[in-house]
Amino acid sequence: MIGRLVLLAMVLVPGGSANAQVPPSFAPGSELHDVYCRACAHFYPEVLPADSEFRLDRAVCGTSAVMGILANWDRLPHAGKEAFAFLQQRPVLRESILSSEGHFKIHYNTTGIDRVDPTDADENGVPDYVDEAARAFEEVWDLQIGQMGYNPPPSDGDGVYDIYIKNLARTSAYGYTYPIAYPETITPSYMEIDNNFTDPIYRARGLDGLRVTAAHEFFHAVQFAYYADYGAAWWQELTATWMEDVAYPDVDDFYQYMSCLSGYSCFYDTPEESLDADLQDSRLHSFGAAIFAHHVEQIYGADAIKNVWAHLKRRDPSTYRLSLIDEAMPLGGFARVMPRFAAWNYLTGTHARDGYYTEARDLPAIKRADIFLGTGGSFSGSETVDHLGATYISVVTSTIAGGLRGTFTLDADGQWTLLALLIAQSHVELLWPRGTVVVIPDAKRFDEVVFIAMETSLAGKGRRVDYTVSTGGSTATDLVGDLDGNGRVAYADFVRFADGYGRLPTHAAYDLRSDFNGDGFIDFLDFLIFASHFGESR
Repeated sequence: MIGRLVLLAMVLVPGGSANAQVPPSFAPGSELHDVYCRACAHFYPEVLPADSEFRLDRAVCGTSAVMGILANWDRLPHAGKEAFAFLQQRPVLRESILSSEGHFKIHYNTTGIDRVDPTDADENGVPDYVDEAARAFEEVWDLQIGQMGYNPPPSDGDGVYDIYIKNLARTSAYGYTYPIAYPETITPSYMEIDNNFTDPIYRARGLDGLRVTAAHEFFHAVQFAYYADYGAAWWQELTATWMEDVAYPDVDDFYQYMSCLSGYSCFYDTPEESLDADLQDSRLHSFGAAIFAHHVEQIYGADAIKNVWAHLKRRDPSTYRLSLIDEAMPLGGFARVMPRFAAWNYLTGTHARDGYYTEARDLPAIKRADIFLGTGGSFSGSETVDHLGATYISVVTSTIAGGLRGTFTLDADGQWTLLALLIAQSHVELLWPRGTVVVIPDAKRFDEVVFIAMETSLAGKGRRVDYTVSTGGSTATDLVGDLDGNGRVAYADFVRFADGYGRLPTHAAYDLRSDFNGDGFIDFLDFLIFASHFGESR
């Protein structure tokens, strides 16, 4: 990005007929600069430098870009307000139909730049694409409102929700959901979707693109019945992307945001970034972070996501803060949910195992540091981790003679959880170190040991993790199965394990550390792991 982005080009206002100057420079790195450039990536890409980090090489949901402009409207200079005035004006299209159940009015054109394919195979007087759009939106209404129990979107006065079909490929967007009463945190809205989803910029094409967009954008409309504040845009996009897969699990459009082949920041490429990394630039992190909602759904049930939205609706409306979402997390907060989430994120792609993500083998591998130690070998390194982020250090142990030692120095300003994944061919074990030195004797029992350092506080960036991994050590510092922390896996630990046996993660007395393989259940597989360690001592 150039030192100052000076937006002085004269461009045609989208949706309008007059020229307006895209306005002046904002300090690079400032909130307003990033918000403005992110919107320009959709509506005025020509004013961005060719190497701008904000340029888009694929279509994404454009709702948060619109929200960013509207949230900062009073801070925009006059020229900026002129350039984006169209965001506060509904489209005007010539024709419309009501959907079968009357929940939606679909607006469309059959001529001009926004035209839909006029093919009408059933000869009902409506283009087939419009029929398919109406059908898709009724499907997602039935799913999200009828089956999942969410509140319907607030009405704009006529009792139907308006969908406008337009040519959005030129704006690099699948769709936009426009809040009508923003900055009110509960607001009616209307929506724009693409007129065919056939352009190369879309990963999900044709009717697949239409359907996942319907699920995603309608969930934004539903979200606005709970909490529309731009501060929660990361959670809005995370859960809307998750909803695509809930509605249409065979499309898997969200895979494109997990790991990127371009220079974009996708979720598995940057696990050290905050789960709630903001959307004030063109990064795709929050879309890929939908995997967090998949994890929560698979372990705690889909209602756990709805509970967060219900909690936000009861919030202090004056200020968004991450603690509002933390308060509604299962088990009492992110600090309890994140460790197992971090473990699951490693068990994907070539590391996939049964019993974790249902789509684990189709997901990419997460970024990690791969370390190979010879006899008497040692390696030191450092990483930086943001709040609600994690870093992974993988050590191949199948060829190590003797023990493995990991020594960590963790930034004192952070709130850390250290976890070790002990990966054998037949199973996975989770070791919860109580200190920052971890010794695993006879490491060749495992094929791989993965140290995961998580920063589980709710604020802070760039916190440092220094580490040294080396061979050596015959006495364990920590034991799998030592639930009371007294250095022995004994009868008292068995009693504690038995007390939690069979409990689901939603049970108030559920003990996360008794889930020895981290799959979300305390069951016979965990008993086998416990039995294999019974009698061990430090």
